[in-house]
Amino acid sequence: MTEPELAVRARKVAAELGFERSSSPETGRLLAVLAAMRPAGRLAEIGTACGVGAAWLASGLRGGATLVTVESDSERADASAKLLRGAPGVEPAEGDWRDVLPARAPFDLLFFDGGFWKRHPAGQAPAAIELLGDGGVLVADDTCRVVRSRP
Repeated sequence: MTEPELAVRARKVAAELGFERSSSPETGRLLAVLAAMRPAGRLAEIGTACGVGAAWLASGLRGGATLVTVESDSERADASAKLLRGAPGVEPAEGDWRDVLPARAPFDLLFFDGGFWKRHPAGQAPAAIELLGDGGVLVADDTCRVVRSRP
């Protein structure tokens, strides 16, 4: 699976803003597959950043599926909203996910990629799980740490 043009453009936006924590191409491919498995589904992303993850999710939208993606940083929210404008089924939003998403819930897939989640996942999980519908899936990025040791 090749990287969608929208994701390529999002990586350029990230480089321009000096943002270095965008979803990897491997994560992106997984997101596209997960989105495609939810035809006509309601998807959400917490932590749009510059739009790379949202672009991959958008590439997998099928059958009228929709994606709302939330970013709390004003500069990144503005940049990603401009990038994602016109992407079918995608609604970029600025603000705290706890304020933005409950009115749009329930979700079939929730991709949690926001900064506070990475530092305190146990404190965020209950509120995120409440946003899921029956059978909904929560995908949390960057929650495993790789520890390398030298012999």
